[in-house]
Amino acid sequence: MAKTNPADEVTSRYLEIQATSAPRMRGADMLLVILCAVLFSGFGILIWVLPHQSFSPDENRNLARLPEFSIEALTSGKYTREVGSFYADQFPLRQYFVGLKAVCELASLKMQNNNVIPCAGGNLVKRLEYTDYSKAEKNLAAIDRFRDALMPQGIPVITAVAPRPVDVLRASLPPLYGSDRSGRIWEVIAASGTDSVDLLSPIRSIAEDGEHVWYRTDHHWTTRGAYAAYLELAKKLGYSPKPLSFFEIEVVSDEFYGTTWSSSGMRWTKPDTIEFYRYTEDEEYTTLNVLTGEITQGFYATGYLDTKDKYAAFLGGNSAHVRVAKNNSTGRPTLLVVKDSYANALVPFLAIHFDLEIIDLRFYTGSTAALAVDTKAAAVLILCGADTIASSDELTLLGYGLSSLNGR
Repeated sequence: MAKTNPADEVTSRYLEIQATSAPRMRGADMLLVILCAVLFSGFGILIWVLPHQSFSPDENRNLARLPEFSIEALTSGKYTREVGSFYADQFPLRQYFVGLKAVCELASLKMQNNNVIPCAGGNLVKRLEYTDYSKAEKNLAAIDRFRDALMPQGIPVITAVAPRPVDVLRASLPPLYGSDRSGRIWEVIAASGTDSVDLLSPIRSIAEDGEHVWYRTDHHWTTRGAYAAYLELAKKLGYSPKPLSFFEIEVVSDEFYGTTWSSSGMRWTKPDTIEFYRYTEDEEYTTLNVLTGEITQGFYATGYLDTKDKYAAFLGGNSAHVRVAKNNSTGRPTLLVVKDSYANALVPFLAIHFDLEIIDLRFYTGSTAALAVDTKAAAVLILCGADTIASSDELTLLGYGLSSLNGR
């Protein structure tokens, strides 16, 4: 009798088990296929049955809509790209799946989701690293040309660059996070020779002392951070800053979730608190939206505190041109502020010392230089975030109308 190989016996038993269980396995496989088909088909149908959303309050952005079909768009690939964006934005239970993705990413030890890093103290920090600094160099060169053009007019130009959470909250970052690449933008700014007020060092210093200078869930500084910038700007703008005791701190919301939270998917993060630094007569100012004619008494659009975009309570959000003046007051100097959204929380402090002409070059279509001359500005303050310097080209619009200054 031939000797049986033990390996053959094991193989034979395995094949017998497979043959016995095959019908059950085929049934389970079929059930899985049917379940997946039902789920995908159901979600596909729901995309068309449920009403399409035009705006996401959580992400504070417009959502993609179904694009119009054309042969040109199809052949160029634009149509399929836009259809993909439409499905991604209108997918049922989208926010649930965004949160689920964040859980999966962190569970897989990636330690970030959508370039947002969960840090110590509940801080959510956007990872910002740039591979090309050509936009920054063009923006800084545009600032220098603008400053030189206004010099004969006797209008000084002061530049201040607001830091980012990744710059300020170093103590909160993960131990192995390398900040060399993200900090490169400050080397580019220094190398450009542009005379800029140093906001990074003092704000970072008080952050490391435990002051709450940055929202944990947003990319903006808190009112305390804006106050720190106000103290530093006094050295260049020549005013005597008011001490903290001059202000009464009013907590206006403890339910603020910022844009970093929205993109992170980390829904378990606790909300932020928004504070107004109030002072006597701070409602005796008129804020005029020059384009729409809308008038507000004081600096705050408190209706936004009932919305997701609570930061817009400062100055009513971003507008092309806003004018702030103290009621029944004459002879106050005018400061022209060229800004992005960082300056919104700073306006109540600056208005103590100046009437303000405030423009946002993302929306303003006129000549900044002409506005400075026409309003007899005592100075121009260019205040924007480091990310604006590095990733947008809006500051190059400062050059519009410079050639016409000679005739003024």
